[in-house]
Amino acid sequence: MTTMANDQEMLRFMATEVRQMTSADVYRRTVEDPQFVTQAPKWAAHYMRTDPATGLQAFDSDDAAKDLEDYVGARLIPQTTLIELSMKGTDKFETTAILGLVRQKYMAELGRRGRAGFDERQTTLRDSLARVDQEITTLASQRASIIQTQGVDSINDQMN
Repeated sequence: MTTMANDQEMLRFMATEVRQMTSADVYRRTVEDPQFVTQAPKWAAHYMRTDPATGLQAFDSDDAAKDLEDYVGARLIPQTTLIELSMKGTDKFETTAILGLVRQKYMAELGRRGRAGFDERQTTLRDSLARVDQEITTLASQRASIIQTQGVDSINDQMN
């Protein structure tokens, strides 16, 4: 494979990771983390809703996750294999905390994808080994049948 093809493949992979990092699923997991409300209380306060039935305050994670799409972004840094994750905000401590949670949730998702790929390859290998074992058993049966029906003492001609 040429260097240009490798570069294109790496660029495609990195672009995919940028999309994964800023996916709705990662944002949803971020705002559903209990640390979100405690680490970014000012930001989370905008998403506190009062339940009319109970009068209790509850965090609206759906709205918060949707709004993260407008505030959090990621981009490839040109001429590198680095991804820059950033957030628009006025409180540097809260934006840093939110970005930390987004990164954490993305890394957890990356780990899940890696384990899923490993599990899939492991299952494929197990299935292949089972097929080979079955084939060995079938061939051994056929050999035993030939020896028995043909009255052959040995399969090896040199031994006859």
